Amino acid sequence: MSLLKRNTPQIYGLVFSIIAMLLVAKASYELEIERAKLKVVENLNLNHELSIASITGDLKALQEEIKLLAESDRIKNFANNSSSNSSAITDLDEWGNKIVKHFGYHDLLIVNEKGYVIYSVVKEKDLGTNLVNGPFANSGLGKLYNQIKKTKAFSVTDFSIYEPSNNMLAGFVGAPIFKNEKFIGLISIQLPTSFEKLNIGVHIKNIEDYIITTSYYFDRGAKFQSIDKIGFHISKESSVIMRDSLFLFTPFQLGNIDWGILSVAPPIVFKSAIRWSQVWYHIILALLVSRILVLVVLYQYKKNRQALVYIKNEVVLVQNTWYQLNKKDHSFGTDFYYRLKNKNNIELGVEKENIDKVGSLIEQNITQIIDVLLNEVELKNNLLAAAMICNQHKMSSSQILKMPKLFLESFEDEMGKEIPIRARLAWQKILKSISFRIVSFLKTNAEMN
Repeated sequence: MSLLKRNTPQIYGLVFSIIAMLLVAKASYELEIERAKLKVVENLNLNHELSIASITGDLKALQEEIKLLAESDRIKNFANNSSSNSSAITDLDEWGNKIVKHFGYHDLLIVNEKGYVIYSVVKEKDLGTNLVNGPFANSGLGKLYNQIKKTKAFSVTDFSIYEPSNNMLAGFVGAPIFKNEKFIGLISIQLPTSFEKLNIGVHIKNIEDYIITTSYYFDRGAKFQSIDKIGFHISKESSVIMRDSLFLFTPFQLGNIDWGILSVAPPIVFKSAIRWSQVWYHIILALLVSRILVLVVLYQYKKNRQALVYIKNEVVLVQNTWYQLNKKDHSFGTDFYYRLKNKNNIELGVEKENIDKVGSLIEQNITQIIDVLLNEVELKNNLLAAAMICNQHKMSSSQILKMPKLFLESFEDEMGKEIPIRARLAWQKILKSISFRIVSFLKTNAEMN
């Protein structure tokens, strides 16, 4: 127990260093996480920007391509002849399969002016049905037919569930077919829910990307859900939401349709980007700085402690000068009392006629303490008694710590000269030690009560 008490400053220093390291480690870790989030946002913004430029650019290219297809004689002749023979279909299949494979479409379809699907590369169950009153009139392809028939212009319909394609999402683009300036049908491309074929930007490890359409969203694996289940507020403006995961949403227009790209970065993305060397650098720096501070404080503490520890020669100097004063005719106690009252605001509640008696009592108490400076047991008892007196008169620590200076002023006034330097230094050390011990006793007593 005594060993623990003796090493208390060192223990406090160690605890301080540990707390400093933990706080700096936490702060450094959080800074690295924030830096990683900003870096991820920067990379995702660039990825979204490139993806949107790619998608919208591809749509413009697709618009030109499908217009060229609609103007080809092969397509015009097929659309104009609803009862195309098998050789014409075979010939168109060979050409259509090359087109679909080359451009990465899901299907290429031809619809005549009455709304019948008269051709399909993949031959799903929409082939031969009517888009006006048939089973797929309300599908994306049916809406595309109605739009083009009305506007006689290139059109796009958003992704929606398309039953002929196994209830997967499908989007359609189309262009009208004219012959002799008469509308005879349309050619349509069925778009796939493929990030690669839609030319979406490169995948960043551990980050989930989604294409947001009007009613649905789908991921890189073509898995889709209703937009109501996304758990993220879709707005018409770019937004970044920082939770445990980071949500970055960038809206854009695809023709006349509102689309968007949503990327979700889970915590592992930020943690994997932490520069641990930086964190350890800050921890080590915190350890070094805290240890330096602790060493400085410990040095000052030991220096102050040593300043309060006196030796026998110093006690002899103090006792000799005190006894010399006592041999002279003096009124030290009274003078010291008035200094305490006037300069230190200490009220002892003494009547005027009792001042001389109080002065003598002060001198007696001082003599008792000086006589036992080398006897720790007796000294402690006397200082405890002095602490009780200070407590009775409600003296503060600051008032007690000012007493040594006032004591020496009274002492030199009564001696009629300055105390020799060596004796003065001895008095200062001993008086300082006594005042600090009295304050310590008062604090201990206050804590116990």
